[in-house]
Amino acid sequence: MTDGPPEHDPDAIHGIDPDAIHGIDPDAIHGIDDHALRGSAERLSGGIALGAATLMHLTVGLFVWFTGLLAPMPVALALVALWVALAVTIWRWHRRRPLWTLVVPFAMAGVWFATITLGDQLLGWTR
Repeated sequence: MTDGPPEHDPDAIHGIDPDAIHGIDPDAIHGIDDHALRGSAERLSGGIALGAATLMHLTVGLFVWFTGLLAPMPVALALVALWVALAVTIWRWHRRRPLWTLVVPFAMAGVWFATITLGDQLLGWTR
């Protein structure tokens, strides 16, 4: 019987018990909680994106809500329904996909502009 560490465990030679340090985050030893930093940065970016997307979507909403002055009422109601559905999409995406929320108002503006333009050119809505 020997008094030294077993020869098959290289960490035991240096007096380190691998079972004792298993599961310890090295950054936590130094007081750095990387998960908390990433979480707060994600919340901040999600909040900023939500605020910017909401302001842009409300701006597009002004045009959408007054579509009844340019287009038939069923078309105007369909655009309003789409606008509301996209507002819900912005809210649902603001944490998981904050940058994609910024695309939604531009998409709605494109749909609105294409609808009004094609309606005017093909169906004479504004004449």
